[in-house]
Amino acid sequence: MTPLTPRLLVCGVFGLVYGLFAYFFMPDFPDAPRWALIGGLAAFGGLLLFMTISDDRRTRRYEKAEKRLPCVPTFCMAANLREERKVSGVNVYLCGTEIILINVSKREPVITRLPRHELRKLILVPPVELRLETYDGTRLLLLSPYMEDFIRHLRMGGWPVDGQPS
Repeated sequence: MTPLTPRLLVCGVFGLVYGLFAYFFMPDFPDAPRWALIGGLAAFGGLLLFMTISDDRRTRRYEKAEKRLPCVPTFCMAANLREERKVSGVNVYLCGTEIILINVSKREPVITRLPRHELRKLILVPPVELRLETYDGTRLLLLSPYMEDFIRHLRMGGWPVDGQPS
């Protein structure tokens, strides 16, 4: 976020409040409508700038994380067994104590975080299948030809994985 953004937002809100106050309570003040309009535009511009910059930062943070995390490639399949729904184009990342699933098949990526303490079971079914089950009943089936590499990273990170590699 640039240093200009919060200042623009604060000054805009102050100008809007001052202009509206002057417009309603001091009708003989000639510049009140101008102050209200300028303040409103500045507040709106500051808010837009704030939302755009914070969204860009969030996107950049995930792009940086994607580069350094062990990943199961994009063409893996995921099925939510609870809802009996299949999804293709899911990136699966291991990030410390979380498994991050990013569904890139939609226009906006859908990010699902599965912390280690929420996972009840991780079951490897060789050679390409990993079943995840959480305490709230969500069950996921991940399929990828590169699953063994991901499982190796999970085991090195201390994640409890049931099942033996082929």
